[in-house]
Amino acid sequence: MNGENKTKKSNLPKVNPEIIDLGPMTYITIRGKGNPNNPLFSELVTALYATSYAIKMMPKKGITPEGYYDYTVFPLEGFWSLEPGSLVFDKDKLTYKIMLRQPDFITPELFEIAKEKATKKNFQRIPLSTEA
Repeated sequence: MNGENKTKKSNLPKVNPEIIDLGPMTYITIRGKGNPNNPLFSELVTALYATSYAIKMMPKKGITPEGYYDYTVFPLEGFWSLEPGSLVFDKDKLTYKIMLRQPDFITPELFEIAKEKATKKNFQRIPLSTEA
């Protein structure tokens, strides 16, 4: 199943609930700790989007990955928790993994090219990685 069909299958509403198997998906992720209201968190989200848009715009820069199709950048997703042992809610003790899903054609090499373009935009200290 290609990325376009996988997205349609997972996002279209159904009349009756059903379990579907989407298989593995690739995400650009950042793990961190702290208050999401701090400026660093905004920088992290901006770096995720900068990298994702660098991938989307590759054909306009003369790089057309094998299997490329035009797509809409996926929405931001995240997992949040408190540090182990936290007994009260304190935003400064939040841990998170924020991520943007990527199309199926993304390879480690393409990710590195996009990451390099994003780091040229002053995101050198952002710990971007991919996960399947």
